[in-house]
Amino acid sequence: FPGLKQSVRFEVPSSLDYVTGAANHLIELLVRCGVITLEELNIKIALVEALTNAMEHGHGFKANLRVKVEAKIDDNRGEIKITDGGKGFDHRNLPDPTAAENLFKPRGRGIYMMYRRVDEAHFNRKGNSVRLVNADDPRPIKLT
Repeated sequence: FPGLKQSVRFEVPSSLDYVTGAANHLIELLVRCGVITLEELNIKIALVEALTNAMEHGHGFKANLRVKVEAKIDDNRGEIKITDGGKGFDHRNLPDPTAAENLFKPRGRGIYMMYRRVDEAHFNRKGNSVRLVNADDPRPIKLT
C-alpha cells in the first residue's frame, strides 16, 4: 500500500491471558499492510517476548498495571513500541545465552530472540521500553 500510514495504540493488563491476543492483533496489522509476509510470522516471537517481559519483569503480572503498546505502519515499515511502568533493567549487560555456561539454563533467551527475529530492537535508557522495527526502508518513524 504505497503511501499508507496507520497508527494503533492500546493498553493491556499485565496478564499472560492478553499476550497472544495482543501479538496476533499486531501481526495481523503488519501482514494486512504488507510490512511482513506470512512467511515472516516469526516476528511474533519477538512480540510475545517483549509483551511477556513487560508484564512479568516490569509489572510482576499485576493485572491492574497496564502495558502500553504503540504501532506505526508507514508503507513497508512497521515499528512497535512496548512500554511498562517498571524500574527497567540494564539491557547493555546481559549474559550471552549462546555461551557454554548458559546453554542449559531455562531462562535468559527472550531478548536474544527479539534481536534475532526483527530488523532492529532498541531499548530506552531506563530499560522499560523496547521499540521493535521491521522494514525494507531504514528511515525512522517518529513515535511520540
